[in-house]
Amino acid sequence: MYVVILAGGHGTRLWPLSRKNSPKQVQPFLGKETLLQMTWQRLRRGFTPDKIFVAAESAQKKVIKEQLPDLSTSRLFLEPERRDTAAAIGLATWRIASLDPAALIVVVSSDAYIDDQQKYLNYLRRAEKLLTRHPDNVLLIAFNPTYAETGYGYIKLGSEVEGVDKHKAYRVDKFVEKPSVTRARTFLKRYDYLWNSGMFIFRAAAMKEMYKSFLPTHYRLLEKMSSLVPGTEEWQALYKKMPAVSVDYGIMEKADNLIVLPADFSWCDIGSWRAIKDIMNVAPDNITRGKRIVIDQSENNLIYNHSDRVLGVIGLKDSVIINTADATLICAVDKAQDIKKLLKKFKDQGLEEWL
Repeated sequence: MYVVILAGGHGTRLWPLSRKNSPKQVQPFLGKETLLQMTWQRLRRGFTPDKIFVAAESAQKKVIKEQLPDLSTSRLFLEPERRDTAAAIGLATWRIASLDPAALIVVVSSDAYIDDQQKYLNYLRRAEKLLTRHPDNVLLIAFNPTYAETGYGYIKLGSEVEGVDKHKAYRVDKFVEKPSVTRARTFLKRYDYLWNSGMFIFRAAAMKEMYKSFLPTHYRLLEKMSSLVPGTEEWQALYKKMPAVSVDYGIMEKADNLIVLPADFSWCDIGSWRAIKDIMNVAPDNITRGKRIVIDQSENNLIYNHSDRVLGVIGLKDSVIINTADATLICAVDKAQDIKKLLKKFKDQGLEEWL
């Protein structure tokens, strides 16, 4: 079994710490290690370095090599530009299949928080067992929602299929992408709607057939690229022709051969300041990172000071305050998902250099 870490996102909802040139996956949000380093160390408990690959933008090559010194250059898939997850996963699938045509591949993101690392690895092995019974299927690992999150995708469970190790598995009935607050609250009360974690497990041959059926342009380009040396001018030109589409929209929401395995360890997509605050929750106390932070009459805030300036906070509650050398964010915790809207206003006002 091979693992692909997707490390190509920009993490705009974690501005101003996450920027285009230093995105969230290479930033230390929860401790001394970056999100990418935490993901690598988690996987190294169950996989040797030759089985772990990283897919990222070519612009991130230097920082990734610095943060993951045990990652071989041959295990780093570099995209000449971002073309979303269908292109990244397709690139990884074709490259790994060239090494091992019978490969079974796990795709994970570089920005997930997982509390029980051994349970996590156990579920990946259960997924491997399930795919021996369902070799033409794609397996997804999903989680019971713990609050009405509108920034996640949801999976509706369908009929039950044969499980593994006394753990139930189900057909996927449908996907619901980023529902409204009202719908998310309804899902929270039901057993059959789970958070889609973005963890996919599949056989390379089966995934190739799905690209052929649902993303024929990607399939044609990836087939041509497979005969070229990666990184050459012709190879890059073909990659850039792939439509920018997520694997969820391009394949998963159209396929009828998906199985979901509900997991019982804690998982969180570190995609917003709200998510980080939930992970580090010490309410009603304030959560602080950095130095020279002075607080009075304030509670239940997330406060980061990544600068040498003094940061004073008074009279605030349930807020996010992030201070860097050149930018400051102040927002209500329940508005953390709206940072993308704020950054659009930055562009409208000609402030792109701060993104």
